[in-house]
Amino acid sequence: MDTKVSGRSPLEASSFIVSSAFPDKSLHGSGFLARLSGTTAEFLSMWNHMMFGPKPFDTNGAGKLQLALAPVISSWMWKEDGTITCNFLGSIDLTYVNAAKKDSWETKITGYVLSAGHGTKDVHIAGAVVGLPHALNVRNKKYTAITVTLE
Repeated sequence: MDTKVSGRSPLEASSFIVSSAFPDKSLHGSGFLARLSGTTAEFLSMWNHMMFGPKPFDTNGAGKLQLALAPVISSWMWKEDGTITCNFLGSIDLTYVNAAKKDSWETKITGYVLSAGHGTKDVHIAGAVVGLPHALNVRNKKYTAITVTLE
């Protein structure tokens, strides 16, 4: 179909195409995607679990907020340089660094670098858990980027 009619690149999938029986003739042949179908919601849920773990934010034994990412990333998914970048909480660039490009479940998180940008100093956290106040600052989107090292 002519992309001027469908309104979409032929490389994009459409959930449905407006039929010629639809009263608004200007939409005939146009392709649309459902906003959040069950399969889309399921995929997003799996992707979140894979990239961040089942519970990125939790509380420690003392009831204090903490961030403990637990990615489930297969060895074949790492880029040539051993990284994967995604978006966390809608506005934070999250980069995992796994120089060995191993399955993430065969590694452990050894540290976090939290960056707020704008000339501020990065915060370096050793270990697999980010505690207060930095976990709260992450949740409140005070950082623009997070780098997580796995070894």
